[in-house]
Amino acid sequence: TDPFEITELFNTAESKPHPPKYEDVRVLNSGSSLICEVEWRAPALTNGRISRYYVRVQGAVRRMRPGSALVADDFPPPTDEEKCANWDEREDASHGINPIEFTTEFLSCKYGPLKPNRNYTITVWAENSAGRSSPLVFPKHCITNYAQPDVVEKPVTSTNANHTSFNLAFKSKPDDTNGPISCYYIGIVPLLKNVSLETLPPPQEIVMDTVSKAFNNNLNALAAEKKRFFAYIAESYTEYPMDTVIGDGRGVAGMKPCSVLYLSRYKAEDVVLRPGLKYTGFLIVRVDKDDKDEVQGGAHYSRILDPMRPRAYRQLHLSGPAYGFSGYFKPVFLEPEDERSMVGAFLTVLVPLLAFLTMAAVMGLFVLHKRGEVSQWCHWLWMSKESSLGAERTLLRPSTYHAIAVDDLPSEYLMRHRDSDFLFAQEYEALPHYKLDAVASARKENACKN
Repeated sequence: TDPFEITELFNTAESKPHPPKYEDVRVLNSGSSLICEVEWRAPALTNGRISRYYVRVQGAVRRMRPGSALVADDFPPPTDEEKCANWDEREDASHGINPIEFTTEFLSCKYGPLKPNRNYTITVWAENSAGRSSPLVFPKHCITNYAQPDVVEKPVTSTNANHTSFNLAFKSKPDDTNGPISCYYIGIVPLLKNVSLETLPPPQEIVMDTVSKAFNNNLNALAAEKKRFFAYIAESYTEYPMDTVIGDGRGVAGMKPCSVLYLSRYKAEDVVLRPGLKYTGFLIVRVDKDDKDEVQGGAHYSRILDPMRPRAYRQLHLSGPAYGFSGYFKPVFLEPEDERSMVGAFLTVLVPLLAFLTMAAVMGLFVLHKRGEVSQWCHWLWMSKESSLGAERTLLRPSTYHAIAVDDLPSEYLMRHRDSDFLFAQEYEALPHYKLDAVASARKENACKN
């Protein structure tokens, strides 16, 4: 007999797929922000065609200050929104990922920018016509380090009666969700009166130096032309102050200065300010890096740093501390003291001082008079004056005048002539002698006459 073939067609019922397979996760540095790259593979058993993948990248705050308000979790968007999505549990097909968009053996999506001080967990689901698989929770996370606050409000300025200082009042404290703030610094920029704030660079890009160099550079007319200005650190604090006076050299009462220098180089120098200049500045906050091992590093943390980028973009990814900057506060012009105020201040100090010295002298003379010492001093001064006058008369005049015998005339003449020469020499030496460069004749034959 001829062989025969029986053909029967039937469809098997699809079931939910197995969870996707973990591939890798890493933190990338794009140069201006951090990105979490997620990689996974198809399930070992798909039980049909995979139509969608769902990826959830959810960041919770790692460390919070005790007593602070709760902060909502962060769901960073994908960098390529056409291929990837971040599923936040909303039942919307647009939040799924179509595997047809990927040509590689594994699927990869990038999410960012990531916020500082966050622990991003990654969960992936696979879906077919029968339903969604159980979740795959990645064993590794995208963990970000501490960084500067998102917003730092600038202080408010006001003048006082002193011409060498001004007041600063601080607004609300910067939010420390991105990391605990360890130090606060006040940067001061001295300027000429006609310099506009529009010519200043952003606070994070201005050159920081000592007080003397900041004044010498900024008061030079070339500083405005080249738009190169210096700033200096005036004060530092370990806690957020309410107000302070810049230029008094005393800081904030009851508050310790920061134990670390700004950029580990510049100490606070609150010097007396010069009148006739304009002053502006900004508030700086310091956030120290978290050195715990749970913060990812090594090969899983790609450091792609551009050295030409401003400090505000670089500091997130450096191993050192991060610094946040406020904007420039409103400039304060310190009026120079006029002559009237200077004379008034001089008299205010001099008149009481002279009155005190006069009263002290009168009281001293009265006490000496009671002791009888004043009369003794007067008698001694009178006697010394009489003795000096007598000596002059004795020197300049002969002590005796009487008749001279005829036989004694030759000897007396010689003696009187000798005494006269001596007195003339004494009086001549007592006269002032001025050394004048003058000659009677410049000729050589007349040199003896000069």
